[in-house]
Amino acid sequence: MATRSVIVDAAIAEFTDIGFARSSLDRVAAAADVTKGAVYHHFKDKEALFDAAFVTLEDRFAAKLTAAVDQVDDPRGQLAAGIDLLLVECTDPTFRRIAVLEAPGVVGWARWREVERRAFLGLALVALDVVAASGSISVPSGDLTARMLLAATSEAGCGLSASPDARSHVERRRIGAQIMAMIGLGDT
Repeated sequence: MATRSVIVDAAIAEFTDIGFARSSLDRVAAAADVTKGAVYHHFKDKEALFDAAFVTLEDRFAAKLTAAVDQVDDPRGQLAAGIDLLLVECTDPTFRRIAVLEAPGVVGWARWREVERRAFLGLALVALDVVAASGSISVPSGDLTARMLLAATSEAGCGLSASPDARSHVERRRIGAQIMAMIGLGDT
C-alpha cells in the first residue's frame, strides 16, 4: 500500500497546483517516481485517482478534527472548536481546491455528499448528543439534526472558501458564531 499512498500524495499535490482538468497521470507518476502502469495498477483512471485523493483529504481532516475536539473539555467548546476547524480547513489551499471546489464536479454531487457524511456525520451526531446531555440546550436527537448542522457548516465553509476574506480570523469567527446561534448555542 506504500506505492498507492505515494501516488495519492503526488496526485494531491498535482490537483492542488493545477487542478483536475489540467492534471495528467504522466505527471503524477513522475512525481511519485513510479511508472504510469503502476498508477493504473492502483487506479482505473484519473477520476478514480481524484476520488482517492479527495477521500484521503477528508479522512485526514476527520482525524485532525477528532484530535482537536478531544482537547476541549466542555461540550459547547467542542462544538465551536469543530466548526472553527472545519472553516479553517476550507481556507487551506489543498482542501479548498480538491474537497470544496473540484470534488462536487469531478466525483459528482452525490459522491461528494456521501464522503462528507461518512467523514463527519458521526462526529456531528456525537457532538449534538454531548451538547444535549450537558443540558446546555434541548437538541432533538437523531440523524436529521446532525445533517442540518453538517449542511450549515459545509455551506458556510464553501462560502468562506470563496470569500476574499477567507483567511480573516474575524470573518471565520463571525460565521462560526452564526452557526452556533442557529442551533441555540450562541453567546447570550
